[in-house]
Amino acid sequence: MRKINLKQKLLNGSSFRKDVLWTLITQMLVMLSAFGITKTACNILTVDEFGLYNVVRRSVSVISFVMLSGMGITLPRYLAIYQGAHQYRKMVDLTCCSLFFVGVICVILATFALLFSEAFIENVTGNSDCTLYWLAMAFAFSTSISALLIAYYRGVNDFKNYSIAQVSFQLLLLLSLLFIPRHNVNAVFLLWFLTTFSFTVLYFIYENHRNRNIIFRAYRSCYFWDMMKTIAVYSTPRLIGDFLLFSFSAFPVLYLSQVMSMTDVAYYSVGLTIINMVTPFFSFLGVVLLPYVSGAMSNGRFSEAQRLIRRLSVWYISLAAVLTVLFGLFLPVLIKLFFSPDYVVCKDIAMILLLSVLPQSMYLLYRNPIDAVSTIPYNTIILLVSCIVLIVLFSFSSSLSDYSYSFVLASFVQGGLSILVWLLINKKSKG
Repeated sequence: MRKINLKQKLLNGSSFRKDVLWTLITQMLVMLSAFGITKTACNILTVDEFGLYNVVRRSVSVISFVMLSGMGITLPRYLAIYQGAHQYRKMVDLTCCSLFFVGVICVILATFALLFSEAFIENVTGNSDCTLYWLAMAFAFSTSISALLIAYYRGVNDFKNYSIAQVSFQLLLLLSLLFIPRHNVNAVFLLWFLTTFSFTVLYFIYENHRNRNIIFRAYRSCYFWDMMKTIAVYSTPRLIGDFLLFSFSAFPVLYLSQVMSMTDVAYYSVGLTIINMVTPFFSFLGVVLLPYVSGAMSNGRFSEAQRLIRRLSVWYISLAAVLTVLFGLFLPVLIKLFFSPDYVVCKDIAMILLLSVLPQSMYLLYRNPIDAVSTIPYNTIILLVSCIVLIVLFSFSSSLSDYSYSFVLASFVQGGLSILVWLLINKKSKG
């Protein structure tokens, strides 16, 4: 295989349409893998274990993005800006500093997890199983470093390797479930940690060797501390935003695990999982829009990005409406297909939760352009308000249907604020 020169590859970039195609194919494969993972998990686990599995899985999603410390947005944004300005040296420094920054955050979190384990265990796992707690933390770590690798490929417009890496990790999770020796939640997360961590380390070694020891070249740079300051200033508010983003979907499951049975948690999780099956249709363009809008800013083509996003908003609203109707019409069939007949009883709950697809599609469209344009953490503010609304509504709810409508209302707050902020940003750019 011919060795690719990283500098030449980064400065040449790739076409927007080609990137969208790669990303669309990736998200379709990721969605199919998610279907397979969910279907396999709910068949090899009992209903109560499946509820516990969902509690831990969503806890892991929150913890891993805290460990990622906002670099999922920071790294792609600044790599795209430096690429547009032909500042290759800074791209190398940024990549290395991001690894160091994430490493520091992980050490701090691991220390807190150890010192305050008794207080955290039930919030993370929904029970007092100490072994499951540490397996969840380990899997969260392996997820965070794999996400950093994927963010790097996204930032340098290498959407081919971005796609291969993302699909590979999803397939690893699915294959691990198929060959798991013991059908319980602990075994699932143990095997997931071992496979994802090993695969990520191999990927980093390959990438480092392919690009002439890029990981070890920044410590001598005079830009090191300036780059660390840039990362800290931009990513810290996004770290809070990432925590809130994944808390938004994790909070309902974690809250219900404290006030209702694991069977109820499993039923509610079916509706949330179906939403997660739909939203990849809307998130895939955001993957491309962040580096695209960031590059457009550095090249003076922001007006083109604005026109593109206006057209996309019409498509997003139309697609969200169509998918909501289609999934609603065939909901019992989909539940039987992707879960099992035991979960058809929760179809009414899933139908209510499906109403959140439209506002979440708007949020997924605007969140990346907003982060690309402004250093002000607008998305963090949007998510903070949305989470507060969600928590308040949940505190006044008492049934699964109440909790479902609460999630939908909070989603509309999230989507509406995203539209409002983007309109304000556009107004400022014209003024």
